[in-house]
Amino acid sequence: MEQCRGPPMTGLSSYLRRGGLALVAIGIGGFVADYLLNVGLSRALEPHAFGDYRVARAFAFFFGSAVLLGGDRAGPKALAGPLARGEPAAVWEYLRFYLRLSLALSLLVIAATWLIGALHVGAFDPRHHHALAWMVVTVPVLAAGALESRTLQSALFPVHAALPWRIGLPVLILAAVAGLRWAQPTVHLEQVVILSIVATLVVAGWQWWRTRRLALPELRRDPAVATPRRWLQASVPMMGVFLVTLALNQSDLYFLELLGAEHEVGFYAAAETTAHFLILVQTTVVAL
Repeated sequence: MEQCRGPPMTGLSSYLRRGGLALVAIGIGGFVADYLLNVGLSRALEPHAFGDYRVARAFAFFFGSAVLLGGDRAGPKALAGPLARGEPAAVWEYLRFYLRLSLALSLLVIAATWLIGALHVGAFDPRHHHALAWMVVTVPVLAAGALESRTLQSALFPVHAALPWRIGLPVLILAAVAGLRWAQPTVHLEQVVILSIVATLVVAGWQWWRTRRLALPELRRDPAVATPRRWLQASVPMMGVFLVTLALNQSDLYFLELLGAEHEVGFYAAAETTAHFLILVQTTVVAL
């Protein structure tokens, strides 16, 4: 096991400067990777199928954050101290609590989504071949990945935290879809969804392996530091603010899915990716 817990404090300021520049590069690279993925999917899929994929992806990412009840948002505050003091068992207590909580809530979300689909309600109706019924299974994986990223961030490994999801995931999906398109003339929505699920599992698995290699959590109990009520008191308000912001950012896709034609969602999703460049500029300025 690597017993590395971040840079020494004497070089912390220079490390943060380097880390900040690396995160800006990852932000820009992530936009490019996501842009190429969306352009590639918009060409490989029919407009309505691409729109279905984007709605399903937004749905999964939303609930991947919601089921944590803010555990990822409050992670740096709760984990920075134990990581700095070299208390990996305390880190595992925090991760264990939120992993179990998110898994239970994820199963409820999956069951509710499938039940609504079985009742043939709107866009959840499986006769519409909507991707929601498949993509929802990634909710617990995305939740676990968010906790892993916050653990690495709290241990002063921001590149390890951000790079796999911002760049690695879209590049993996794009490469898999490109290989599939090379092997067969037509790419179907179900195939893209399955490839996305597999890529999500690969990224989350790699990040967990990296977290264990760095010996950040130690898989043993330390009940003395388990304070779920205090953790929830800090995390739930943070979750509320984040989810409201995320829902507002995604509301246009949801309303267009409900009120517009199927192909219009795909056209809008493709245009939205290009328009997101303005948000990238704002985020880069803040990061600098």
